[in-house]
Amino acid sequence: MPDKGPLAPAGYPAAAGYIDLHCHLLPEVDDGAKSLDESLAMARALVAAGFSDVAPSPHAWPEYPGAAAIALQREALQAQLNAAGLSLRLHPNAENRLDGEFLDRLGAGHARPLGAGRYVLVEAPFESPLPALLELIFRIQLKGLTPVIAHPERCLEFQGKGDRARQAVAAGALLQLELGAPLGRYGVTARKVCERLLADDLYAIAATDLHGPVGAERWIPEGIAFLAKHGLAATLLRDNPARLLAGESPPTDRQGARQ
Repeated sequence: MPDKGPLAPAGYPAAAGYIDLHCHLLPEVDDGAKSLDESLAMARALVAAGFSDVAPSPHAWPEYPGAAAIALQREALQAQLNAAGLSLRLHPNAENRLDGEFLDRLGAGHARPLGAGRYVLVEAPFESPLPALLELIFRIQLKGLTPVIAHPERCLEFQGKGDRARQAVAAGALLQLELGAPLGRYGVTARKVCERLLADDLYAIAATDLHGPVGAERWIPEGIAFLAKHGLAATLLRDNPARLLAGESPPTDRQGARQ
């Protein structure tokens, strides 16, 4: 589990210890923050909302910088955060597309995992089916990793009338709720799907998937308030993310973990 670290900087509330495991905070590396100023504005919104740790997850796509360049950028941003008095700790991570390029890297031992290295953040296609989903989960597990599927409520494979999300969890994957989805930020379909998955207790974590600072100071606290109303903020934004970051297993009984 991450240590508690320093107190929140002046002008901000004490951190709630929330941990964001899906966030495009690094500047100028993908379709997230476009500049250092945007990164700092995003960081301020996260700190103000109670986050103490972020694992920035730049897209691990061939057209974007590789792991070595990302590590340097993360170190540089950490230094800038420290200089600005923002108590936000950064950790290794990447958002991996479930495609052949990712499987090639996985087979070559070059996966870009989360934190301590037991979990890997992956995303399914938004607008096309993924019939090989369960096989892909199995192939990732063969490499000693557990896939964390980003924002399933926004992906076609999980939006049908079947029980694909439950099948994925039964196969060993974890699901990540997009914090803005229950607020309707991604449309009615995504909102309804996330409500169903929440009702079935299928989510292991929640994350912001923050790409820019506009409106973040408003909708991130609204998303947290939604989870808190349902007794899930601490579990999905603090306890389970801390376990994943440390390479530990999340509780299997998420219903019993509500608080």
